[in-house]
Amino acid sequence: MAYEMTDEERQEYDVVIDETVENAKGNPSRLMQIATDATRFLSVASNTIDQIKESGFFQRLHDLLPTGKRTQQMNDLQNSVNSLSVSQEEIREMQKMSWRMIEQLNERNLLTADALITVKNNLNTLAVEQNEVKNAIISMANKVADRFEKLENRVADVEDSQRLETWISGIEVDDYYESLPKTIRFLKIVKDYYERKKSNYSRDELKLLRKAIKYAGLDFKEPVSLGDITDSLIEELQTFDESEYLKITKIILPDNATITNEELSDILAVPSFVTICMLPESKKRLEPAVEALKDSLQCDESEALKKIVKNDIQKHNGIDMSVKMPLADLGIELISCYSAIPDLVEAYKKEEPEKLKKKEDNNIEAQTDDSESESGEYEYEVAEKLFEEDKESNAKKIFLAYKVSAEKGYAPAFCELAFCYFCGDGCDIDYDAAFRWAKKGSEHGYTLARWILANCYDDGLGTLKDEAEAFSLYLELAKEGKAFAQRIVGYKYLVGDYVQEDEEQAFNWLQKAVSGEDSDAKYYLGTMYWDGKLVEDGYQLIKQAAEEGVEVAQDWLKDHGYGE
Repeated sequence: MAYEMTDEERQEYDVVIDETVENAKGNPSRLMQIATDATRFLSVASNTIDQIKESGFFQRLHDLLPTGKRTQQMNDLQNSVNSLSVSQEEIREMQKMSWRMIEQLNERNLLTADALITVKNNLNTLAVEQNEVKNAIISMANKVADRFEKLENRVADVEDSQRLETWISGIEVDDYYESLPKTIRFLKIVKDYYERKKSNYSRDELKLLRKAIKYAGLDFKEPVSLGDITDSLIEELQTFDESEYLKITKIILPDNATITNEELSDILAVPSFVTICMLPESKKRLEPAVEALKDSLQCDESEALKKIVKNDIQKHNGIDMSVKMPLADLGIELISCYSAIPDLVEAYKKEEPEKLKKKEDNNIEAQTDDSESESGEYEYEVAEKLFEEDKESNAKKIFLAYKVSAEKGYAPAFCELAFCYFCGDGCDIDYDAAFRWAKKGSEHGYTLARWILANCYDDGLGTLKDEAEAFSLYLELAKEGKAFAQRIVGYKYLVGDYVQEDEEQAFNWLQKAVSGEDSDAKYYLGTMYWDGKLVEDGYQLIKQAAEEGVEVAQDWLKDHGYGE
């Protein structure tokens, strides 16, 4: 039987649940978070643990484990994680607790109407291969759906209901809704519903969402999957203003507070909501891979992007993107997330400094130990030796050594690991991870980390595009005498990339970079001399760049009759 547990284990888990419920008293957002965390963990397998061990839902569930199990089993699990090997048996201990958590939250009627629909949707979309486990999960999803139907329908707030009804009656004649593409129109309806009713939904109030969807010219019963929604949004965003999309999906927080996409995915383990909010960034992050793979995928750029984005979502969330649900149920799930996020963000912002302090204390404690292995220094030195021996054949080992070193808090490994993720050295390219580790490295002032961070901001890789932040980082490095940064700053002034064209600034910075023996800078400065009629000086610099392997300089020489 799937997730079978002894009476003793059940009692241990129930004590945890009692404590959790007591701590979350009066906070339905926290209970929804616990339920979706537990749901997400049911799809975790031993070969995916390394991808999720730093995620918010994993850490929150780990912290909830009964003390006895945490000390006896989870220490072994953490050790196994650090060595990149976790047994299925160890994972199942956490899955059994997750299962019991969902079971009890449902049986004790602790979830709100919108949270029940969210948990039901997430259970149904889990990607699980074993039939026995899949059948058990489907059965649990049906029980949750049944709980929603039997949920006592409290009296709706008259004022809220009237506000919703007035808005709904105007949808049919509102030209703005009609002008929106189909899926974006659905998201706009969901968001506008939430803005008029932000929490404490009765069943009747949630049914008004169906009416709103219908009045917008959409079928609230239409079966849709997250794959369908993703495909449709990618197509619609080819022509729809991305900034307008971001306004529609923007998370509203008190006091104009903000939340990064990394924090969002850390706080809430609901793939549909995170996917929709992060889609523009995901598109941007994965476009380089699309360009590289579209020919091998034998399809046009749009279709290649759909495949790669969906594969990325499935890989990081353990879900089946083909599972259908009624459009209205997806809408309720999104409203539930919009409603929960403000409370969860407030708690996250309070808890995060404490977690960071605890981590720093642990690192200090580790570094006072005589063991280099505890601090991560040993693994870093192993990586460096492997690099010196043979970078190419040792790439995977080098990556793993840097990874373990960085995860133990050894600062010099932060930027090296970021570089591995950024370039795909010994691992798949992962711009999210590259940005995260580069940011950590930049806090320690490492040049390589700041360069990677600048690139991420410049091209919107692993984060939102921010040319101002990118230029600020490049300029900071240029002023420190880094030739590559001086060349980048000079080039931006030369062509007017983010900054206004300024030949004097371009010349000064490129000249500094050439003094630092930057080959590309020689080509750019050479073209400036050439265009300024200092032909011989320009030719000599471009010739030097070509001899140093700058392809564009080699091409220039051929085009101007100097090459073969």
